[in-house]
Amino acid sequence: MIVILSIKKGAFRIHTYSLKFVAPSYKQVCRQVSPKLSMHTLFLLLRRSASFLYDCLLLIALFFIITSVLVVLNDGEQVAHPLYYLLLWIVGGMFFVGFWCKGGQTLGMRAWHLRVVANDVWKQHKSVSENQSLITQTQAWKRYIFGSVFFGVGYLWTLADREGLSAMDRLSGSKIIKDSNHLRKTS
Repeated sequence: MIVILSIKKGAFRIHTYSLKFVAPSYKQVCRQVSPKLSMHTLFLLLRRSASFLYDCLLLIALFFIITSVLVVLNDGEQVAHPLYYLLLWIVGGMFFVGFWCKGGQTLGMRAWHLRVVANDVWKQHKSVSENQSLITQTQAWKRYIFGSVFFGVGYLWTLADREGLSAMDRLSGSKIIKDSNHLRKTS
């Protein structure tokens, strides 16, 4: 509420104005960011971020185990060799590439119902079996390398892309989709 006091010809007047703040809806926010940005793209980006956070927690535990073993082998001294950091980066790559090539999902992606599929197979069939949609090791390594080089900037590309693909999706020829297999009931 805003109160304004004015003096006119010796008379005091009090004017009150009430302001209402209306939070913009999701659709209005999407239109401001990009006119063609869909709700599906925005929520997929949030799901990707959440699944990446889950996977980072798993990687931190794995890195902790590796570091503990190396510190014991180094007589309790700190491990600060550049090859140590390269080892951790390669282990992270093996973690992601292994999951992506075997089942199309990391544990974080499974929790958030996401799957990595080969883009060319996806464009042809739209509904493919689990084995048809798996990406190759070359695509998975490209995805990991570009993802680690671009880090979060590659995901921001999703907001500008007309198909909602990230930079890693474009460069590796793969795509992250919402996995609807969890909706099917198994008897």
